Amino acid sequence: MGLRGARIPLAARISTVVDGFDASMTSESKSSSGRFYAVLKEMHDQDDGRYAPDMLRALIAGLGTGV
Repeated sequence: MGLRGARIPLAARISTVVDGFDASMTSESKSSSGRFYAVLKEMHDQDDGRYAPDMLRALIAGLGTGV
């Protein structure tokens, strides 16, 4: 089938989670400060395997949200 897990290049795993965050942030017209935490929580709660778990955790930890 294709690459899975750690066999997916790091840059691809990072860009997938960042692109998902960016797309969710820019798709809504709500205030960015209120939407910021909601997007991260939504990505965490509704992840269907689209994002590498370690990359999603790193994004959340790096942004200091504690989601």
